[in-house]
Amino acid sequence: MMMYLLIVVMFLSFLKINLDDVVHEFVHPAKRIYVVIVTMIIVPTLLYALTSWLGFGQDISIAVLLISAMPAAMAVPALSDIFK
Repeated sequence: MMMYLLIVVMFLSFLKINLDDVVHEFVHPAKRIYVVIVTMIIVPTLLYALTSWLGFGQDISIAVLLISAMPAAMAVPALSDIFK
């Protein structure tokens, strides 16, 4: 459990937002749930279907699906803080 606690602490320490805003988002999760559904389910599925329909190979379509479903925004605060 200690490793997971350290991960959460590190993630929260790299955030550049107010703690009250974070609490507000957890209390009112509708917009967050909508964004997660769109970015993690709908967009990757549409891109997979589009690349399959355009005739790309199965391996390229799966690669597009995986890359589009990867949440790059989780690493951006840490990397921007590290590289200034």
